Amino acid sequence: TATTEIYTLSLHDALPIYSARSAAPLRQWRRGGSPGGGLQFDDGSSGSILAECADVVVPGDRRRLREVLLNLVDNAVKYNRPGGTITLSLRQAQGAAEIEIANTGAGIPPALLPRIFDRFVRGDEARQRGIDGSGLGLSMAQCIAQAHGGIIKITSEPGQQTTVTLRLPGQ
Repeated sequence: TATTEIYTLSLHDALPIYSARSAAPLRQWRRGGSPGGGLQFDDGSSGSILAECADVVVPGDRRRLREVLLNLVDNAVKYNRPGGTITLSLRQAQGAAEIEIANTGAGIPPALLPRIFDRFVRGDEARQRGIDGSGLGLSMAQCIAQAHGGIIKITSEPGQQTTVTLRLPGQ
């Protein structure tokens, strides 16, 4: 919810975003193995493909990392086209965990990409289609990723595909 996202962002502004560091085995989340549920989704109009799933562990706050993944997957589902595809990959690359989420939605306009992580930023498509959201999710996800020493990168080809890559230091 917007209230939770605002709270998370205000905590990030005031102090480090997480304190409970532990090993977070990312692979188990693909089938709902994380505490409180996993990254399972079925919006009835999208197919999902698990292209690659390496056995990767990252140090960090499991709950906060789960928030990031849920937000990114939720966006992939919300902004996909009807009957589109969502592709998920988890790989280990140069000592880091790399999670890639791609969808075949309308894409992000090039002018919006530089501001996509700013608070309260939403594209015209979200407003036109009446997609729920506050414009805080990606900002929150980026804050959490950075607090874990990671980064989120987004590339988009309007009308074809948007790819979000979350890179976190491995254990």
